[in-house]
Amino acid sequence: MLAEFITRIGHTPVVAYDIASVLPLFLEKKPQFAVLDFMMPGGDGGQVLQSLRATEQGAKLPVVFLSAMPRHQLEARVQDHTNVKFMEKPVNFSALKTAIEQAVCGSASA
Repeated sequence: MLAEFITRIGHTPVVAYDIASVLPLFLEKKPQFAVLDFMMPGGDGGQVLQSLRATEQGAKLPVVFLSAMPRHQLEARVQDHTNVKFMEKPVNFSALKTAIEQAVCGSASA
């Protein structure tokens, strides 16, 4: 559903189904932004963000976190808030579209 939405708004999604596949896909596909679910098989989105930030390309990558966890708890569990937006589930697709557009515009000017 999320990948279909990202396609409809004009982007090509790269889908990782577990934490181990995120970094190799990221390095291969070089996305402009990332939408991460916080709870992932094999770990959490905070771990993914740390591994992305450890790469040159991922150091400033815009990230949107989605989670059923309350926002304040999610923010407390993620150490790096640079270029990161937090959104609670259920997903508000209008707000997600705005967050993605801001991420892409911001990364284009960086």
